Amino acid sequence: MDPIELNEAASASLSLLAILIASIFDLKRREVPDKVWALYAPPAIALTALRLSGFGIALWPSIASIALTSALSLGLYRLGAFGGADAKAFICLALSMPLNPSILPSKGNFFHPFFPLTVLCNSYIISSSSIAYMAARNLAWALRNPGRMAFEGLEGEPAWRKAAALLTGYRMRLGELAAKGAFYYPMEEVAFDGEVKRRLKISFSAKEEPADYFKRLAELLGESEEIWATPGLPLLAFVALGLLIALFHGDILHGAVNAILRALL
Repeated sequence: MDPIELNEAASASLSLLAILIASIFDLKRREVPDKVWALYAPPAIALTALRLSGFGIALWPSIASIALTSALSLGLYRLGAFGGADAKAFICLALSMPLNPSILPSKGNFFHPFFPLTVLCNSYIISSSSIAYMAARNLAWALRNPGRMAFEGLEGEPAWRKAAALLTGYRMRLGELAAKGAFYYPMEEVAFDGEVKRRLKISFSAKEEPADYFKRLAELLGESEEIWATPGLPLLAFVALGLLIALFHGDILHGAVNAILRALL
C-alpha cells in the first residue's frame, strides 16, 4: 500500500471500530458515553489533516462534505429524528472519512463523493426494514385476538394515523412499558377530563422522556391496559451496518437503481 492507502485504511478501521463500539452501547442502553467520541475525533482529525496536507486529497470537497454532514446531522437532531449520539457519530465520521476512499472494494458504486452521506442513506434504508417487523407483529396480534379492535378507544382517529401506527408501532401492556420505558415512546396521548380521552400521536422524536409517562398511565389505567407505543430504534446499530455496506458494497440506492436499469435496458 502507498501512504494514501495506508492512511485511508487507518481511517476506515478507526471509524468502523468506534461506531461498532457505539452501536453496542446504543443496543444495551440507548445511550453512548461521550468518551467514545472524545477518543474517536482526535485521531480522525489527525488522519484527515495528514491526507489534506501531504497526500493531495481534494480540500474543498472534503470541507463541503464535513459541512454538509454536520449541518444535516444537527438539523436532524433539532427535529428530533436523531439523538445526540447519532449526530456526533456522523460528524466524527465526516471528520474521519469525508470522501469515498480509493481503496474500497465498492469503489465506483456511489452517487456522489460524500462518504458519510452515503452511510446515512444506507442506514435509513436498512432501518426501514423495521416497518415489516411492526406490520407482522400487528398482524400476529390481530390473529391472536379475533373480534378485538386494534384501535379500541381510538375509533375517531383519522385513517392515516391508524395506518402510520400499524407500520411504526404496536400495542403493549402498560406494565411492560413502565418496566421498559427507556426503550419505547408513547404513540397515544391520554387525557382525563371527567372521562378518559385517548388520541394517537405519531411522533418520531428521539428526545422525549417516556418512562414517567408510562408509569403514571399504569397507575391510572392499570398495568394490564394496552396502549400504542413505538420502540426506540438503536440507530447506531443500523449506522454500523450502513458503514460496513458502504465500505464493501457502496451505496445501496445506487446499486438498486443500477440493477433496475440493467434489467430494463
